[in-house]
Amino acid sequence: MNKRPVLLVMVTIIFFVFSGTMILQRCKPKDKEISSIQAGNNEFIGEQSCKSCHAKQYDDWLRSDHFMAMQPPNDSTVKGNFNNVSFTADGVTSRFFKKDGKFFINTQGDDGSNHDYEVKYTFGFTPLQQYLVEFPEG
Repeated sequence: MNKRPVLLVMVTIIFFVFSGTMILQRCKPKDKEISSIQAGNNEFIGEQSCKSCHAKQYDDWLRSDHFMAMQPPNDSTVKGNFNNVSFTADGVTSRFFKKDGKFFINTQGDDGSNHDYEVKYTFGFTPLQQYLVEFPEG
């Protein structure tokens, strides 16, 4: 009986077990990530944590619409006109403006009066963009 095929199978199995172990070691959470997980913190640990193990997916994400889905407001992420422009819908007039480098919407609050609300995040970018503002009661 020829022992060569059996030896080849054994070497192949050892190779795959070793490779799998190396990949798992490389992708296991770093000390900072482990302490955050163990502490029960449900906080974002950063996109760089994903990049180390999923480089292709990370690069694909950077070029996708999903990367632009939620961004902090700035001159390159805000697509709407915030040059003191007003918009009326359903009897409510809202004004979009910038002050001290920040983006604001002056619109009707729960009390029926208009107030200035700072834009905290942009959502989407094409063909529609929406803005998240924080109201006093959430």
